[in-house]
Amino acid sequence: IHRVRIAVGGRTMPLRYRVRFMAPGERWMRRASGYLARPETAVDVSLQAALVPVAARRNRWDMSVQLSFSADTLMLMPLGERHHGRWRVAALINCEEDGKSWRLLADSELRVRDPDTGLPSILHAHTLEKMKPGRYRLGAVVEDRNAGLFGAVQTHLQVAGGKNAGQIIMGPVFLRGRGRVMRVDLPQLGQKKKDPELFAGSAAGMVPLDLANVSRGDKLYVATWICPGPAGKERDETDEAIVWPDYLSWLSVEGQPRYRLPDLVPVPAGECIRVEDVIDTIDLESGAYIYHVHSDPGSEGTEGLEIDLSTTFTVSLPPEG
Repeated sequence: IHRVRIAVGGRTMPLRYRVRFMAPGERWMRRASGYLARPETAVDVSLQAALVPVAARRNRWDMSVQLSFSADTLMLMPLGERHHGRWRVAALINCEEDGKSWRLLADSELRVRDPDTGLPSILHAHTLEKMKPGRYRLGAVVEDRNAGLFGAVQTHLQVAGGKNAGQIIMGPVFLRGRGRVMRVDLPQLGQKKKDPELFAGSAAGMVPLDLANVSRGDKLYVATWICPGPAGKERDETDEAIVWPDYLSWLSVEGQPRYRLPDLVPVPAGECIRVEDVIDTIDLESGAYIYHVHSDPGSEGTEGLEIDLSTTFTVSLPPEG
């Protein structure tokens, strides 16, 4: 930051000013902040975002920041024998309790020979480690740099925990399965980043989704994290082994159970466990469904690990064509 004086017509202005020189990424982030403040004004590129838990240790969480959109929405320009797409994506994560924030920024490119053969979903991801319990706001924006079009989205997540917390539950978190997903780095602003991935290949994967707009035929992956209390207590050999109860899940419609899902198998996730469901919506009719996950009252387990959770999602017919 430099202090300067400004003269107009040979007359020096009475005030002093400060000039700050910003890198191109910082300058673009300032422009994008307007869309982050009002994401409803940037709808030309459909962007989805999520904070996905990874693992918990000693009252801290590792969280994956995930941003996703379909490469079909990009304007691809002819470049020799291929078609070329360019975009810039950014995320701003803010903890509403202490004001701590993280800024992530990535420039990427995509080159394909035949865009009519189907393009992958783009998934930008970055893991933030040792995040404190609290309420977090995630704002994300993407720019199609060939078309000059923007998309933005904002979401919130309550990261559970605290010194006096007992059992901790995170979720359910919904992701959508995709046959082709191109994973791209999403580094923190100012950090050295990898070279842009020029269609480095794609593979099956999962991306964030909008629960109010699930297309019939989508395969949903649902995960819930369950942690014994007190939060952050380091267990040693003298502690009794945790006995996890059995967990059940099902879908209901208009308050009535409709579809029983397969038994849940706990998977270790740091000091917690994760239970996962796969919901294939191909046989579901259009409408609202409630996903339930519940500890089996008839099973034996350590006291305080019971759960009773529900989340609503809406299935609609996919667009024609």
